[in-house]
Amino acid sequence: MFGPSVITRAVTPIRHTLVLSDVHLAEAVESEGAWMRYRQRQFFPDEDFRRLVDHLLGRLGGSDQLDLVFGGDFIEFEHPGDDGGDPPRTEEASIATLDRILRDHPVFFGAIADVVRAGHRVVFVVGNHDVQLSFPRVHQRLCEFIAGLVPELSAEARARQLRVRTWFYQTADGVHVEHGHQYDAYCSFRDPLRPLAPLGEEIFPTVGSVAFRHLIARMGYFNAYDERSFMLSVPAYLAHWAKHYLFSRHSLASTWFLGAVRVVGTMLAARPPKEVARTIRREAMSARKAFAEANAVNRDWIEAHAELFAEPADDTPTRIVREMRLDHALLAAIAVSGIFVAAFKPRLGLVLSASAIAAGVANALLQPHAGVEAEYDRVERVARHIARIYRARAVVFGHTHIPRCQEEDGVLFCNTGAWTPDAPGADEPDEAPQKRGRPVVWLRRPVSDGRAPIEGGLYRFGENGLTAQIVASSRDRASLLDMMRPTIV
Repeated sequence: MFGPSVITRAVTPIRHTLVLSDVHLAEAVESEGAWMRYRQRQFFPDEDFRRLVDHLLGRLGGSDQLDLVFGGDFIEFEHPGDDGGDPPRTEEASIATLDRILRDHPVFFGAIADVVRAGHRVVFVVGNHDVQLSFPRVHQRLCEFIAGLVPELSAEARARQLRVRTWFYQTADGVHVEHGHQYDAYCSFRDPLRPLAPLGEEIFPTVGSVAFRHLIARMGYFNAYDERSFMLSVPAYLAHWAKHYLFSRHSLASTWFLGAVRVVGTMLAARPPKEVARTIRREAMSARKAFAEANAVNRDWIEAHAELFAEPADDTPTRIVREMRLDHALLAAIAVSGIFVAAFKPRLGLVLSASAIAAGVANALLQPHAGVEAEYDRVERVARHIARIYRARAVVFGHTHIPRCQEEDGVLFCNTGAWTPDAPGADEPDEAPQKRGRPVVWLRRPVSDGRAPIEGGLYRFGENGLTAQIVASSRDRASLLDMMRPTIV
């Protein structure tokens, strides 16, 4: 019934779930050349998305149903402003930032409006870069703007077709969509339903958000959304510095050092006292209870889900210091100072340098640095537990920017990859962005057959339309489990 690379018109109405994640729509900058290239208008994904929507709407059957789900990090709130100031943490500031982003992406939001106009549903799942959508007035502003582009849309239809979910979204077919940051210690919140600081007025900072704004996003010759551009070897960093920074007004070393210090300082200042952390966790349990009751979900399932959350990295400050490589910097400074001291007191200088080197080697051997790779592995492992908790047919995450899909024990596990502004790297100015097409997870199932398996998987949208990359089929699961599965819509 379903073709592997194109959408076919089927006699039986089909329910489609199309998930894309990590779009990171941001304010445009008027820079030239390689500096902040990924925020230049010419590299935004807006036109590609418009073509995807045209392709979908042109191929869907008249009775088909579509859930277009943005799986988190749709809006980029974490960039420092053009004036170098901090990104928004309050509701008022977040609305102002959102308005500027809405202004800079008329094509993208016009395409979303076309989906709504055709009678389909659009869902925004909150991620760690757009956690500001958790503010009621911010996500209301987003939905109001899109609804304003469809003047014929009634208030009832708007409530049905435009939704924001602060934690996760589940379709009637048993597809669980979540961003995945709650399982990454550098990006998780103590309460995803209310990710606010104790006074309840500002978004609680995470290591990932603070590092992005003070460090990664300020190294403008890298693509902040492509780890391959800045996770380099020492020789590669030296070559990058010589090419882009040696004769420029920008500084790579000072940006890294000052940014790393600000990350550690910000997280230490924001770290809640133990009694406050305990209060946040008690309030989080109350919020989950209300969430379970509002969505008619077994509370034990919700609590089992919450047990999977990663403890925020600020619970262990030394972990942040290591991730920022400040421990390496300190040991290197001691080792170098030992060389200068040796000119006057050879024995003391030798002890200083040898001790610093020995401490670095011992630290690396006894406590190997895991880094973000270990967190990404945890994100993928957690998906299996979530499938068991909710008896899901498919679990779809984003966050890692690594597209993948596979079937295990009758369940599809997919990651959407990213629709980030994929500008060519500063060292590869002639490389065309997204040569292979932009990744989406596309899942399908007949509307009228509740026992039919879900088919689909990872696709890429390019010049030839939707092309299958990794597709599979969830095997039918017992009808008893279907009866037990919640529907959170």
